[in-house]
Amino acid sequence: MNKRTVKEIKEISIRDRYFPYETWVDHIFSPLSPYIAWVFIKLNISGNGVSWISGFIAIVGAILIATESPTLIFIGSFGYMLFYQLDYVDGAVARFNKKTGVGGQYIDFTMHVISNIAIISGLAFGAISQFGSPMYPFAILAMVASGLSSARHSTAWFAIVMEQQKRKAKGLNVLSEEPKWIEYKEPHIAYECIRKFTSLVFSEAHLIFILPLLAFTQLCLFTEMIDFRVLLIVFAALVYFPVTVFEIIRLTNRNGVDEAYWKLFDPKSTPSIPDDHFFRAREKG
Repeated sequence: MNKRTVKEIKEISIRDRYFPYETWVDHIFSPLSPYIAWVFIKLNISGNGVSWISGFIAIVGAILIATESPTLIFIGSFGYMLFYQLDYVDGAVARFNKKTGVGGQYIDFTMHVISNIAIISGLAFGAISQFGSPMYPFAILAMVASGLSSARHSTAWFAIVMEQQKRKAKGLNVLSEEPKWIEYKEPHIAYECIRKFTSLVFSEAHLIFILPLLAFTQLCLFTEMIDFRVLLIVFAALVYFPVTVFEIIRLTNRNGVDEAYWKLFDPKSTPSIPDDHFFRAREKG
């Protein structure tokens, strides 16, 4: 292996990345990414190609998770983790090839939606295979929750861009005044604990580790006990779904989307990334 080339890939992927590698998850996955990127570059596979491969791997993992074989379920549980690893690679390949762009970012975000919905769907079908039709309502709510969670921010930005397109088509300028900030009562601490625990379980950065751990435990220790896929899907339906819906309601009730529209197109406003991108509320004043 050409060490100099790998070093160059590493330097470029770090130097030209918008966000630095700072989180504990970054420290796990980023060290290996230049070596994997080197392989894809040698194979002449583009950054977008890597993104599509990552999504395909997540889908294959989901299919294996839906089977009745504990061994295949365990193997499939690593599909989400492999997807996550390649998410560090596609950008490195694109930056090395000097082919970054909005289109590549779009493909990258799309793969996150595909992978999350695929994995939750795999868990849902696996739960159905164990308990049959009584699991249908839970499976449907779990998959809807996954779709809402994956797309609620992107749908908000779609609405924001569409509003500006309509105004521009009519010859109108951006809103002249900042939307009124609506004060709202913070949720009860019990809800916040539930929301944070739900995020802990179903957020991408955590579920990639939780799935192999649960699959291994079931494979080796609790093979005759209740299937972990059933537990996750029931929890997703009863908790993940209502929490996701409530977060969407909270966002609109405090004028969060309107404010994001104004801040994006107001020439005097400087975005705070990633807070503004993910509509994380900050106190006024």
